[in-house]
Amino acid sequence: MKKILLLGLSVSIAGISFGQKLASKNAENKKVVIEEFTGKTCGWCPAGHKAADELAAKKPGQIIIINTHSGSYATGTPNYRVYVDGSTIEYGKVLYQLPRVGLTGFPSGTMNRSLLGGTKTAKSYGNYDSESDKITSEASPVNIGVIATFDPVAAKIIVYVEAYYTGNSNTATNKLSVGLLQDGIMGPQSGMSKYPALVVGSEYTHNRMHRASLTGQWGEDITTTSSGTVVARVYEWDVIEDIGGDGKANTVPQDMIVYAFVAEGQEDIMNGAEAHVTVAKGAVDVITLKKMANMVESDPTNSELATFDPKTEGGAFRVVSVEERTNFSGIKLYPNPTTGSSTLTFSSEVNDNAVVRVISVTGQEMVNFSNDVNVGDNVIQVDMTSFESGYYFVEVTGETGVITRQQVLKK
Repeated sequence: MKKILLLGLSVSIAGISFGQKLASKNAENKKVVIEEFTGKTCGWCPAGHKAADELAAKKPGQIIIINTHSGSYATGTPNYRVYVDGSTIEYGKVLYQLPRVGLTGFPSGTMNRSLLGGTKTAKSYGNYDSESDKITSEASPVNIGVIATFDPVAAKIIVYVEAYYTGNSNTATNKLSVGLLQDGIMGPQSGMSKYPALVVGSEYTHNRMHRASLTGQWGEDITTTSSGTVVARVYEWDVIEDIGGDGKANTVPQDMIVYAFVAEGQEDIMNGAEAHVTVAKGAVDVITLKKMANMVESDPTNSELATFDPKTEGGAFRVVSVEERTNFSGIKLYPNPTTGSSTLTFSSEVNDNAVVRVISVTGQEMVNFSNDVNVGDNVIQVDMTSFESGYYFVEVTGETGVITRQQVLKK
């Protein structure tokens, strides 16, 4: 009997495999970052949402949309605005008051906060398509990758960002901005008939709504911006359920998207990336196979295994990996995140000789040592004090099975 790991229950966070680079080392062109200024009482804003969504569908993987509710069109309840200090400084308002933005009305969006040959960075939604071609045809000196995990036990979203400079930036100091968006927020919206696909009854489906900035108004400094530079940052965000403070439009981590972009300064975004937030542990899934249902508790790798004889009728499923049965159970890795050292505990049904490895998210083997596994409870200490902050995978391989757990190192 084999253990089948089904598509969508990946052994590694966000589908990143051990040999895969989070930020490519190959020179790439820029992606488009649209920061759209919008509001629930703006009658034409759904038309702007529609134009941005259509562009994203036309250029998959190249468009990052950040719908920021701000200004007079965002007042009242529900409160969809984003604040950089928790209550008063409105992110979108500060952004559109930059002199070069030149905002004259809603909806408008900056596209990579660049002039693109014009005199202002704010663009009409009718120009999104043509202006995007200018951006995607330009080479970027930096590539970005981002992944994020929601830990429901700690009520935190943990984000890992990696950037790699394939060329030299025009400025000695760059800015890394990281934040969270949310899909599927049902609520009021003026002019919703301009985007009928998002209308459900009397409510509008707000997607890509900007919910939080993890790096303040203008981002964090990157002080080495020359070719070959690698940047790795880890962020934690304590989930605020009632983020608007009015009991409406609560955060749903499973519906959230993390974004990251690098700019030359406050403006001129060079590249960006995004990823859906995945659930790390504590959640309970049900896998139903014919008349059998198995309750399985998620763990920090966001992976679950089910044992059954695969059979398809009138359809197909995809197998992404196959493992022999393991005799390990009760697996815990703590603390997670850690500042240096962590402890892996588990129970084994048999005596075994195991190999312990720590692997970086980019596939580099950081640690490799042997460790005896005994029947009953086992404890393995993992020293990561010499590593840089980031995502790692702790892997224990024995003759009877493999344990793989995600570990976040934050110094």
